[in-house]
Amino acid sequence: MNKFACRVFSLAIFASISGSVINAQPDAGFKPYGKPLVLVYTNINSTFNKDGNSKSVDLTRAYLGYEYFFTESLSSRVNID
Repeated sequence: MNKFACRVFSLAIFASISGSVINAQPDAGFKPYGKPLVLVYTNINSTFNKDGNSKSVDLTRAYLGYEYFFTESLSSRVNID
């Protein structure tokens, strides 16, 4: 390759890399935010027999935590089980 072709090739690679870095920047309109997280799993049972009705509500699992969005594509979550 001659000098001119090497310079054009180098310039094209530099332009493509810098263009992808510029496009990778987050949107200026996005603001980081967080929100509390509550998730509860329950089970409801009802039994009919000759002695009467039996009803119960079981709390099987509960998650308490906080979720934070740093960018549109990066977030973090902390859970207490």
